[in-house]
Amino acid sequence: MAVVSDTSADLPDPVLDRHHISLVPLQVVFGDETFRDRVELKPNQFYRRLRGHPGPAHHFAAHAAGLRTGAPRCPRAWIAGMLDVKRILSLDATGRVIPVDRVRGKDSLVPRVLGLLEQRVTPRPTMVRFGVAHAEAPEMAERVRNALVAAYQPGECFVTLGTGVLATHVGPGAWAVFYQVEDGPAGGSGRRDQGTTQ
Repeated sequence: MAVVSDTSADLPDPVLDRHHISLVPLQVVFGDETFRDRVELKPNQFYRRLRGHPGPAHHFAAHAAGLRTGAPRCPRAWIAGMLDVKRILSLDATGRVIPVDRVRGKDSLVPRVLGLLEQRVTPRPTMVRFGVAHAEAPEMAERVRNALVAAYQPGECFVTLGTGVLATHVGPGAWAVFYQVEDGPAGGSGRRDQGTTQ
């Protein structure tokens, strides 16, 4: 049996190697150039190009950042930006991205995401793993990782730089928490995989 994913999985190389997971690269387009994600364009190379290239990918990322506020029109996006409104997104049962909540400011964001996560993993499992993927937000990702480790003592909790394929949709500064429950709560059994994104 083989496990195959595409590069939107954002799993770090050590996890891919340890679990023998193969990746199929998605495509990232910069102007007239097309790259295979994580093969011809590594995540750090993507962000370097994004910062230095005011082309379509830059404008798309800026537009995606506006969309994260939930604003279909510029005035709403501007007001949300002025109020420092952060939207919290999640995945529904079919894998669609859905809005879950809004908070004002980064200081309110991590506690609210952890509160939503606590609701999803209650009752507490005996074994859980976490991943934090980010789009050029290493300090925030590390802050989230430290909070997860303190709250859950997970079997594993890694931080990874999001690939270009995902970053073009969420924009710089975004981050996400993913988790895997290896077993059910004490005395139970089962396995769940979920994600919560900012």
